[in-house]
Amino acid sequence: MARFLVVDDDGLSQKLLADTLRGLGHRVSTAGDAREALQVLSSGTYEGVITDVRMPGLDGIELCRRIALLADAPPVALTSADSYFDVHEEALGRAVRPAAFLQKPFDPSAVGRVIHALIDGEATTRPGAPQPVTGTIPAHRDEHPEWLLEARGVVSRLSPARMWFVAWRRRATGAILVRGPTTATIGLRRGQIVDIGGISGLVPGQGTGAGNDNLSAAVTSAMLAGATIETALASAAAGIARWLIGTRTGFVEWDRRWTPGADSIPLPGSAAMVLSEAIAELPLEPLLGGWQTISTARVTARTPADALPDRWGLDSPTLRAHRLATGQTVQALVYELSGGVPQRRSGAVRALELLLLLNLVTVKD
Repeated sequence: MARFLVVDDDGLSQKLLADTLRGLGHRVSTAGDAREALQVLSSGTYEGVITDVRMPGLDGIELCRRIALLADAPPVALTSADSYFDVHEEALGRAVRPAAFLQKPFDPSAVGRVIHALIDGEATTRPGAPQPVTGTIPAHRDEHPEWLLEARGVVSRLSPARMWFVAWRRRATGAILVRGPTTATIGLRRGQIVDIGGISGLVPGQGTGAGNDNLSAAVTSAMLAGATIETALASAAAGIARWLIGTRTGFVEWDRRWTPGADSIPLPGSAAMVLSEAIAELPLEPLLGGWQTISTARVTARTPADALPDRWGLDSPTLRAHRLATGQTVQALVYELSGGVPQRRSGAVRALELLLLLNLVTVKD
C-alpha cells in the first residue's frame, strides 16, 4: 500500500481519482491547487503525486518543476483532457519531464499502469535523473522518445514512411533524408510535410521536372495548370506518399538540425491517411498474392507507446484490423475484417498493407 497525493481544482475529478486509488488499496491525500499541494507535501512522505495540468494560479507543470526541488521529491504524473502530445511538448518546453501521463477521462486500468510507473520508477522530475516518459500504453523498444534521433538504416529495413508516421505522431520538426544516387529531403514541421527536395514528378501530367527540388515548385506548377491551392497541396501530398511507398533502396536517416522556412505551408492530412490513399492506388492482385504467401503465418499487433489510437490517423477499418491482429492468421483476419465477402477483401488487404508499412503489425514465419 502506497501513499499518493491527488491535486485537482475540479472537485469531481479529484474525488473520482482519489476513490479509484483507494479502491486499488492505496492511501490518498488531496489538494485543490498547487500551493496547497506543496503545503501537504511539506508535512509528509508520498510515493507519488498525480496532478491536473490546467489549474488556476500555478499549473500542474509548474507544480511538477517545484516538487523536483524538494528533498526526497516524489515522482509526478500529469493528468489532463488535453492530448499527450500537447502536454508533453509544453512540459518539455518548460524543462519538465513528468514520470507519467494520465489521459482524462481515465479508467482504472490506466490508473493502475500509472501507479506502477510511479512506484517502480525513479523520481524522474529531479534534474539529472533518468527521465523516461511513461504513457498509459505499454512501451516498445523502438517507440522510445529518442527513437527519431537514433533512427537510421537501409530503406529495405527502415521505411521512410514509417519514419514519417512516427514523426507525425510526435509532432517532430526535422527532415527525413533518403540517400541514394541523389539525396531526397522531406522536411517536417510538427510532423507535417512543409518542404521537399530531390523528388521529381509530384504533380502528374506537369512534366518530368515538376516538383523537383522544392515543394513550392510542385504546388505552383499545379496552380498554373488551374488547380486551387487546396487541390495543389493535396496532389503534392499524394505524390510524396506514392514516392515513399515506392522507395525500395537507399539509406534513410532523421536530420533534427533541419529547420523549415517561416513561410512554409503544411500539406494536409495525417501521415497514415495520406499513405492509405496512396496504397489504395496500388494494383490489388500483387497485394493479394503477397499476403497469400504468408497466410499461414501469425500477425502480431504492436502498440505505440506515446499516442492513443485516435492520434494514429488510421481510418476505422484499419483500426479494426489492428485490434484483430494479435494472434490471428492473416487469412482469418482478412475474413473477419471483410465479413467473409470476397469483394471486400481488397479493403482488408490494403488495411494490413498500411499497418505493415507503418510497423503497427509484424508477421512471424
